[in-house]
Amino acid sequence: MGHRTGVQMLRTKRVGAALGVTLALGLGLLPGAAFADPSAKHGGSDGHLPGKQENVRLVGEATVTPRPSTTPLPAGTTSRLEGRIADVNVFGNFAYLAAFREPTCENGGVFVMDITDPTKPVEVQDAFIPASPGTYVGEGVQVIQIGARDVLLFNNEPCSATEGNGGFSLIDVTNPRKPVPLVMNAGDTSTEGVATPTATIHSVHSVFGWNDGGKSYAVAVDNVEDRDIDIFDISDPTAPTLVSETTFVDDPRVVQADPPNGDSQFLHDAVVK
Repeated sequence: MGHRTGVQMLRTKRVGAALGVTLALGLGLLPGAAFADPSAKHGGSDGHLPGKQENVRLVGEATVTPRPSTTPLPAGTTSRLEGRIADVNVFGNFAYLAAFREPTCENGGVFVMDITDPTKPVEVQDAFIPASPGTYVGEGVQVIQIGARDVLLFNNEPCSATEGNGGFSLIDVTNPRKPVPLVMNAGDTSTEGVATPTATIHSVHSVFGWNDGGKSYAVAVDNVEDRDIDIFDISDPTAPTLVSETTFVDDPRVVQADPPNGDSQFLHDAVVK
């Protein structure tokens, strides 16, 4: 799976009497994607269905700006932007774009785009939200309302076993032009449900937040352990609390001897509706 470098604004055609809908897209399936991570949950770039685009037309687009770096690019690489955008979420008049791992795995985080005029998306240069050093953001960017705050959630994946931080981060984007971190790298440190509070926070492949019954929750897909659905209470976004861990392998209907894709089984993303 490859990733694009910016944002495209598309408008759907009318269907019956329904009005067209403006969409912001930040990722796509690109053949021969650069910087594919062999250890990533979705593996390499082979075997994916071809990308397809129907009933939409391009109305505007923009490219994100490369962040400053003193590390030389690898030989044969000419861009720090290729493959940068892994996910996108729209909230109000702003789009939030995940800054994936660049060739030297620096400058992970979230780009903020003003899409008030969808024909002319503009990056809010001073609003870039950096992840921890040695950490990048993947498929887990979302804004939800928690109390009086608009809160951005994003996942954290370390660049290697010896650098970076896992978990997920919560950022106050009530003023999208001036994001304020509420908590960075919250997450699970237990092993198969046994608490190990001094352990390293687990890498998270994706995170999804929702509100229910006056409370706010986040579900994170854990890269480290098989019991990889971690649910947190984030009603206080400055202090997430782990409330449960589970996984589909606990379901007796799953045949352990014959994993779905032949050699392994895992969860990739979780969505709550």
